[in-house]
Amino acid sequence: MALSQNAGAAPPLKIELAEALVESTPMYAVAISQQGMVVAINQQLLQALGYSREEVLGRRFLTSFVHASAREKLTGEYRALVWSGEPLKTEILLEPKDGRVLLVQWHSKAIHDKVSNSTFLFSSGIDISRQIKEKEAQYRHIFEATSDGILVAELATRRVVEVNPAFAKMHGYTLEEFSGMNSAQFVHPDSYTLLDNFFETIKNGRQFRATAVNLQKDGTPFHVEIYGTPFTYQGRPHALAVTRDITEMVQAYQLLEHRVEERTRELSTLLEITRRVASTIELKPLLNLILDQLKVVTDYSGAGIVVCEGEDIIFLAARQPDPQPDVPLTTVRFSLGKNLEIWNRFLAGQQIIIEDVRADTEEGRAYRKFVGESFETNFGYVRSWMGTPMAHKGKVLGILSVSHVQPNYYTARQAALTWAIADQAATAIENARLFEQAQAVAALEERQRLARELHDSVSQALFGISLGTTTARILAEKDPSRLPQSLDYIGSLAQAGMAEMRALLFELRPESLESEGLVAALTKQSAAVKARYSLEINLVVGPEPAISLPAKEVFYRVAQEAMQNTVKHAQASAINLELVNTPRSISLIISDNGIGFDPNGSFPGHLGLKSMQERAARLGASFSLTSRMGEGTSVRVELPLPMPGQAV
Repeated sequence: MALSQNAGAAPPLKIELAEALVESTPMYAVAISQQGMVVAINQQLLQALGYSREEVLGRRFLTSFVHASAREKLTGEYRALVWSGEPLKTEILLEPKDGRVLLVQWHSKAIHDKVSNSTFLFSSGIDISRQIKEKEAQYRHIFEATSDGILVAELATRRVVEVNPAFAKMHGYTLEEFSGMNSAQFVHPDSYTLLDNFFETIKNGRQFRATAVNLQKDGTPFHVEIYGTPFTYQGRPHALAVTRDITEMVQAYQLLEHRVEERTRELSTLLEITRRVASTIELKPLLNLILDQLKVVTDYSGAGIVVCEGEDIIFLAARQPDPQPDVPLTTVRFSLGKNLEIWNRFLAGQQIIIEDVRADTEEGRAYRKFVGESFETNFGYVRSWMGTPMAHKGKVLGILSVSHVQPNYYTARQAALTWAIADQAATAIENARLFEQAQAVAALEERQRLARELHDSVSQALFGISLGTTTARILAEKDPSRLPQSLDYIGSLAQAGMAEMRALLFELRPESLESEGLVAALTKQSAAVKARYSLEINLVVGPEPAISLPAKEVFYRVAQEAMQNTVKHAQASAINLELVNTPRSISLIISDNGIGFDPNGSFPGHLGLKSMQERAARLGASFSLTSRMGEGTSVRVELPLPMPGQAV
């Protein structure tokens, strides 16, 4: 079968089989000769094409009735059909007389007519143009109605071919403004690399998915999620991008991250507060430390630690904004009597938050009554205020007061954090008070010990000198030859008294520590303990360590405390004291052969061990103690030495 488009015209063949097949087909039907001429056509196809039968018979089907864009494809398919003998199923574009284009689903097969000894192509089909148009209308409706932005762009030029209304609205442009726009125009510069990856991926026939930042017409950036895929549009390859605005999701995630960071910072701060508060035992520095750490998690314009003292309410520590008032808050006293009602609320464990202290509310009036005449002076800046009880073991020690220049400032989260700090502050304040009391008790015990030492040694020496002087006076009159012996006795008593007095003064203030060094001070201390208590002292010291005077004093006081503990409690006969000086550390080891004790036991009223531990901790040195019943005790303090150029 030739099917040549350039073959000359020939009169139509009359093939009865072809005519019978065509007329019996309810769909469009046509029979085409080997030369490509129409030999039979049914009425349905004639009406669709808009021709009479006489106008169609004998004309070339491909060149006369098939749309130019589909002729080459259909010619090749017909030739393949002739050679293979297999039926053909395809879609073709027919061009009626009025210039319309019909999309037809086309079925063809080659048939041999034995009567006329000729072969012809029999083709039949149905018009699917309406279905296609209906689908296109559906797709167009989906395209325009979907809330996701849809973009069609040329792969070669990256220019916009079409966008849906959602995409236009998302970016703040009209549909007309998008036509022909370069894709880079609405993409944030930070996402240009992603834009290159998008088109390169689509060109390679792969799908693309990523998050990026686009720009609205006014330059406002927003976050988008992009899904891209290859797309054939008007017969040419394009890129189809479905875009979704995820700005709210990104902002929510960023807010979540911010909250996580904030909670992490708060927890870290609380842990730091716990650590620092636990390591501070002096009350005044502790109060200032609490207010400093409170500022980190609960911002304030002013703050204070308030307690009840007798019939007055006072500030133990306070912070106020600049300029500072003429009268410091720590000198101001408030009457408990007229504020008993609000103070009782604190004692009952209530936290009080006043959104605006200047408002005409019950809480606002209570606050103004509480501060009295100081409202316009010390507290003139205050708008919002929060008072939190500081309770330890059910006992309210005071309140943590914070205030701010903005009304309605304090949130439930800040209130909870302030509660946490108030609880820690109460425990720390109670510990500091107990420590101060213990220090007072220890000082009293030390004064009593010194009084006993003075009574037992120095007083006895003075009494002996007085008695010896009286005896010498009598001998001078009655037996002058024995006078030198009596005077020698008086001299020895005086020297013993002076030695004992020097030992006591050295314990109170070891001046040789500064003038002669740690080695000399430890040597004198060991000699004093040996002379006073008749203990064997084994002293091993090296060269003078190159550390600061405060560090030397720590070592000296630890040695003094350890030997005093041995004298009072260990029932030992010997003490070993060793000062080890190496390039990396300084170590002091004090051990005895006494009865030992259980280090895990409780020793109420005995603060020596705690005192040694705290001294070492403040210096940054390690402290260890080992002891067993019947095997003596050993105390070790080790201070790491700094790198050259640093000071201890």
